Amino acid sequence: MEGEQDECIKKFQAFKQSHPKFFQQPIIKSFLQDEVHFELVKQAICSPTQQKVQRVNEAFQSHYGEVRALTYLSNSIYFNAINFDKNRKKHHEREALTLDQPLHEDSKETTHKDMLYHPNPNTADMTACETISDYIEEPQLYQAIQTLTPKQKDILTHKYVHELRNNEMADLFDDSPQNVSKLHRKALQKLEKHLKKGQDNYDHSS
Repeated sequence: MEGEQDECIKKFQAFKQSHPKFFQQPIIKSFLQDEVHFELVKQAICSPTQQKVQRVNEAFQSHYGEVRALTYLSNSIYFNAINFDKNRKKHHEREALTLDQPLHEDSKETTHKDMLYHPNPNTADMTACETISDYIEEPQLYQAIQTLTPKQKDILTHKYVHELRNNEMADLFDDSPQNVSKLHRKALQKLEKHLKKGQDNYDHSS
């Protein structure tokens, strides 16, 4: 039994070395990170049968569809945040121009801005007030985000609003980058499931 496993590993390594470009593709790397997928591929290479190859194909098609959906969601959240931030900056610039106008036409020394109270800003407090929900304009996506756990919302907020990397978020949460990545992926999967459910309900009602 041990000899068969060693022989299987040798076959798999030989196959991998013969197809280096194939195994360097990001989609293949992510597919093989799953232990179940890796075992399916290994068995299909070691002792190929039509049934084993079919299992690999089905698993890969499912994985590919999931990756596309997660990529779409990730981009959707990111561009929602970018667009909201642009609109907020435009509003801030218009507001700044108004505040810079003189308080009285005959006096240009005092502006509207001078009459406002200026407390010392606390960056931590400002950051804490901003969440991913504040940046989402699409109603369906906003509702989907409300189904996430507080930590999942925090991860999306820090990733797409504050643009932190996994290792930076890991330090913030006193967690590992791998677990942060896993929680991020689960959050996107949850959003995908909620949005798909909403779309199915819409299709059935129309």
